[in-house]
Amino acid sequence: MNQSARDWASTDPSKNMTLAEVDQLNNELAAAFCIQLGDRYVRTQYNNIIGEPELRGNNYISPLPVNLFSRLALAGSEEFNIAQFRASIREAAQSDDPTGTLVTILQRLLPHNNSIASMFTRIPAVQAVIASALRTI
Repeated sequence: MNQSARDWASTDPSKNMTLAEVDQLNNELAAAFCIQLGDRYVRTQYNNIIGEPELRGNNYISPLPVNLFSRLALAGSEEFNIAQFRASIREAAQSDDPTGTLVTILQRLLPHNNSIASMFTRIPAVQAVIASALRTI
């Protein structure tokens, strides 16, 4: 790997992922939680920002794992490393309280005026469970 390709990746491999992995994660977030990643970009080792279009246009670097960052596609969201976010979600799935853990993750990323509870009620699977419960009444 040449020097410029290394500059686009974190020295910590757990912070790197490929664009294909990010695309898959974004689609899964949209389907499961009705949330999406906003603009995606590389944060280089020298703290420069490389936009996703430039990364996708670079045939040498685009298939490699890089240090990708984003915000949730909601106004005022906090910046986060996407690979670490994915790892946190996977850990939440294995926790004793997956819903509470997910709430904690989202509260760190979203502005304080967003209601995580109202976000959850828009999740299709949650709506189906609520509709089913209401039909039994």
